[in-house]
Amino acid sequence: MNTSLGYSTFDNPDYSYNYNDMNGKTTFISRGAEIAANRGILVVNSAGNSGTDSWKYVTAPADAASVITVGSVNSNGNISGFSSFGPTSDGRIKPEILAQGTA
Repeated sequence: MNTSLGYSTFDNPDYSYNYNDMNGKTTFISRGAEIAANRGILVVNSAGNSGTDSWKYVTAPADAASVITVGSVNSNGNISGFSSFGPTSDGRIKPEILAQGTA
């Protein structure tokens, strides 16, 4: 399953997540992605496009341990400025894969 989902904030800020919640175990969507992976489904998710925002890190479900997270590099092999990155709040390296996303 390939997705580009990613979120940490909601219209009601009481439901928003913080960096400490990006441990792959807190959010419902990350837990769901783990269940899918544990049932043999390959789950691939974008790292996100928040690299230049105040929130720079991967968001749910890219923080899940069994999700393969993909970030972006430019044609020179440098990480694209917009690409979100890790580590997750529990120290795991994300993204696992980088692919050209900008010229």
